[in-house]
Amino acid sequence: MSPGPRGRTLPLALLVVAVAVAGWNSWAAGSGQGELERHEDRALDALFSVRRQLGWGVPPLDSRLLLLKVDRDAAIEFGQPVAFWTGDWARLSDALVADGALAVGLDFAGDEPTRRASSEVRKLLEDGYAALQASLTNERLVLIENELGDKQQPAWPERVAAFAADGRNSCSALFPVDPDGVLRRLPLLDLKAGEGWWNHNLSVRLGEIAEGTELVRGPAGWSWKGQTLPVDQGCLRINYAGPPGTVPAESLAGALRDLHAGRSLRRYAGKILLLIPDTLADMHATPWSGSGSRHMLGGEVHAQALNTLLGGHTLRRVPQWAWSACLALAAGAAALASLALRPPLALAAIGGGSLLYAGLALLAFCRWGWIVPLYATGWALALGLLVGWLIRFFWIEERRSALQLLFGRMVSRQVAEAMQKSGPARRGAERRQITLLFSDINGFTPACERLPPEQVLRMLNSYFDDMVQLVEARNGYVKQFVGDEIMAVYGALDQRAGHPRDAVYTACDMLDRLAELQRLDPQGEHSFSRVKLGINTGEAVLGHVGSAERWEYAAVGDDVNLAARLENLAGKMDLDILVSDRTRRLVPDLPPGWSWRSVGVQRFKGKTAETEVWTLQREQPLRKDEA
Repeated sequence: MSPGPRGRTLPLALLVVAVAVAGWNSWAAGSGQGELERHEDRALDALFSVRRQLGWGVPPLDSRLLLLKVDRDAAIEFGQPVAFWTGDWARLSDALVADGALAVGLDFAGDEPTRRASSEVRKLLEDGYAALQASLTNERLVLIENELGDKQQPAWPERVAAFAADGRNSCSALFPVDPDGVLRRLPLLDLKAGEGWWNHNLSVRLGEIAEGTELVRGPAGWSWKGQTLPVDQGCLRINYAGPPGTVPAESLAGALRDLHAGRSLRRYAGKILLLIPDTLADMHATPWSGSGSRHMLGGEVHAQALNTLLGGHTLRRVPQWAWSACLALAAGAAALASLALRPPLALAAIGGGSLLYAGLALLAFCRWGWIVPLYATGWALALGLLVGWLIRFFWIEERRSALQLLFGRMVSRQVAEAMQKSGPARRGAERRQITLLFSDINGFTPACERLPPEQVLRMLNSYFDDMVQLVEARNGYVKQFVGDEIMAVYGALDQRAGHPRDAVYTACDMLDRLAELQRLDPQGEHSFSRVKLGINTGEAVLGHVGSAERWEYAAVGDDVNLAARLENLAGKMDLDILVSDRTRRLVPDLPPGWSWRSVGVQRFKGKTAETEVWTLQREQPLRKDEA
């Protein structure tokens, strides 16, 4: 059995969807921080909020993390201008480390004294820098650096940064900002010194000090405590444990008061401390900002990044092949749904599938930290739906054309087109003048007895092919076949004024064609060459006749019956054609070589009045070689 339209186009449809999605996904993956990637990041941001609302899969916060904010109270406790805080920074750091703090990150900057400063001011600054240099020898204090373009430079005077473990504890405090202004990634800086160590972000270095290990870069990429990190474009995605305020924080004023009073700072033992400014200038957008939360302090972003690293709560994007597979499956499923189901059901199925996929994406994110396509999946579904509907449209068009062709072969092309225009619901009737032509084969019954059925059927189909072409060429249509009889109607569909002439001229064409067939097949072994025809013009009722489940386009009336009786009478009178007087008067001119001849007045069953009947004859009889 040959495949139907769907069998032929379904593999092509799936191939088109797969190629389109693969090409689109390659473009999207190569676009990096393009518009599509930004929408993907925003969709991922929403998962943080959903995860927290569900209370499931939220990464626990490392209890060692603590933020010490330099707020208004702390500034008052310093009791002097910012430029002279360096000495207190040094003493505070020494005290915190001496009392058991695991690591101290100083997210603050100090500047070189200006040349205009007095000698007393310069001495105070230099004394503070010297004290900070001494504190840096303990290697648990980490300073920040500034980034200018693609270069880093110390945020403190170079002679101070040089004491930071030979520069190793002078680290970047900046994060790459995505095009939408959101901090989502922790950079793993690729700056190597002569001794062979790597210089990292402040968060990374604090983690190294607290854990007593190092972030290692090898052939396979970055690894932490023996585990390879899922690094994307030199960065590690920050798995935020919560919105702003999640990381414990307190004012630095308390620690300063204890320091100035000579009290112990043992309460900070075992802590990873970040000394950060609490100012609006240090507020940044995070994934939580899209859900209505306020911006987050830069120091807390460091703490969230450090928590991701310490707890191993890394987020990793599924491999590229899996990413492409998700999109291809989504597009393919949408295409199949749109092909197999009606549009409302297809939309419902795709909507349900989308909810299921969103649930699985949330599960993968919360349980394993996997990132799967979200925004791109929506576009893949839309693409698959569009492709499926386009193919469905072509299927419907192909089927409609096939049905129209089949319908046209069964009821004639003209009737099929008329029924399609009027629609199946229209079943009204109308009275109109038409012309009818009935044709029957002479000697058909003896031929059926004499010849094999297969040959009779071939001859009959060949005869019908010729005759139907002649009928349609003269604007008529074949109403029906009854055995070897043809019923043709003129003027029923197009309401042409010359339909009597068309019917008569068709009869002449038929006789000419049959004469040609007789000349080619004198014995009549391969064709039928003798017919009898009846033609009449009159009023008939036209319309759809039948039940609500099955009906046909019919012509009903006494004048229809008269045409059939003329065809029957022609056989009895051994004439090729009989035409009613009414049709004769409407067709004064005949084709060249033909003329009218009256065969007298005849009486027909069902008719009270007698009717003169005419036949057609050739003005010059055919020669024997043409007969």
